[in-house]
Amino acid sequence: MANIADLLGEPGRITSLVGGGGKTTLLHAIGARLGPKVILTTTTRMAAHEIGDARLLVGPSSAELAANVARDNRPVLVWDRIDDSVVGEPKGVGVKLDAPAGWLE
Repeated sequence: MANIADLLGEPGRITSLVGGGGKTTLLHAIGARLGPKVILTTTTRMAAHEIGDARLLVGPSSAELAANVARDNRPVLVWDRIDDSVVGEPKGVGVKLDAPAGWLE
């Protein structure tokens, strides 16, 4: 069986997950496997309880994101904001589609 790091390719790349179910579970599994220096995010919404073991940053500046990635020993999960206007549990609102590319610069 192939190693997930080998399947994802070289560091410094963006990997996207699409599909009808299991994306959040897979996202956290990849983050746990690859460990520190990994940024996790979504372009949709995530339930507040789906943070997992990642450090959550909401609307960070580029400098704040870089500092947290450099010092933390776990993946960093980035949301644009938290929407608590929905019925039930608040949702983390994902980043704009082009945001992750800017993090690689």
